[in-house]
Amino acid sequence: MRELAQLGVVLAVGLVLPGCDDPTEPPLQPDSESVDGYSNYKQPPQVVVGGALDPGTGFVDWADEGVGLPTPATIISGPQGGQHIWVSVRTKGLWPSKARIGVEFVDPETGAIAKPGRVEVIGTLKTDPTAPQWLLYEGLPAFIKEPCLIRERPLRAVLKVVDLYGRSVQDTALLKPVWTGWCPSP
Repeated sequence: MRELAQLGVVLAVGLVLPGCDDPTEPPLQPDSESVDGYSNYKQPPQVVVGGALDPGTGFVDWADEGVGLPTPATIISGPQGGQHIWVSVRTKGLWPSKARIGVEFVDPETGAIAKPGRVEVIGTLKTDPTAPQWLLYEGLPAFIKEPCLIRERPLRAVLKVVDLYGRSVQDTALLKPVWTGWCPSP
């Protein structure tokens, strides 16, 4: 009888375990050639930080071209009275669901972080329709608390993406924030 009970436990465990997900490795889609975010996960992780068109759509490349000149980035007035710079992200090799995406703007000379500091979202990366080999998160509103203090000064955008399974990658771009709103006289 005892042997029969042990056999029952072994069979029950055998039936339960195949249905469990391995928390360390995401399930992959059967088509390993597609860039659907799942087969993309098997590539080495890469990320490119960029801007977005107003109202936070698409991808505008902010890549440094080796000349050290900052890329103009427009500070937008939001509908609720705040200001932000639209940020978009292209990735490869990261799990697309529930990615933690964070960006901050750092003064390259002093190391000071522009207020309010790091802005972070959790979002889903989707295939970029204009570059299907990349996954895209578009329209992260990187808030700017004091646009008058950072306008026309070089800032480094520091972006980090961490996927659901802990794989992370970082990119930076040198920017020159452009603010056309009102600022008090010095």
